[in-house]
Amino acid sequence: YGQISPTGQILQGNDIPDPLKVLIGRLQIPFLKVALLDKSVFEDKNHPARRLLNHLADVSVGWSDEGDRSPEGIYGRVGWVVDQVLERYETDPAVLSELDAELCTMLAREQEEAQSEEAKVQRELDVQERQRSARSLVRDVIAERLRGREPVPEAVSSLLYEGWEEVLLAAYLRDGTSGAEWRAAVRTVDRLAWSVQSKVEYEDRRELLRSIP
Repeated sequence: YGQISPTGQILQGNDIPDPLKVLIGRLQIPFLKVALLDKSVFEDKNHPARRLLNHLADVSVGWSDEGDRSPEGIYGRVGWVVDQVLERYETDPAVLSELDAELCTMLAREQEEAQSEEAKVQRELDVQERQRSARSLVRDVIAERLRGREPVPEAVSSLLYEGWEEVLLAAYLRDGTSGAEWRAAVRTVDRLAWSVQSKVEYEDRRELLRSIP
């Protein structure tokens, strides 16, 4: 025949890991039988045998030697398809079409699960990034409110940065800087910072006394 079999063409590439090449290599005899019965397999890319081989190659490329070898993993699924071909194929290419359809269904389900997991990871990363940005904003707001005042007592600074920061963060994540909770929490920062400053004016001292519960 002087032509390379479809299976041989697939196995010549370096993209497929060796363990999966061994599995797919078991198809050389049945696919040689396909070629003897129908020489169009070499030219027709839509031939059931070519489609099945191409999909087996596609799913094999992303696997590594340390990958999952359970029946549910890529290695196990490729092995199952190969076993089915060896067991069921005689001369009817419909068997190959059926197995190709089952393999495509498995691939689609796996891709859907991978996309779902990827979307979940991305959502978690987005939440983490939003929280980091929000916390940075909150700390900047506290620092701005304290800027220009007398040195704030350490106890007050700790209260704001270690405790009240969480209140501001929750308020910001809930409604942003336009929310009533945020505005009230920021006013509390201002009030607390003002309350620990030295009071020279009589009215300031009276206001401080009035504000003490």
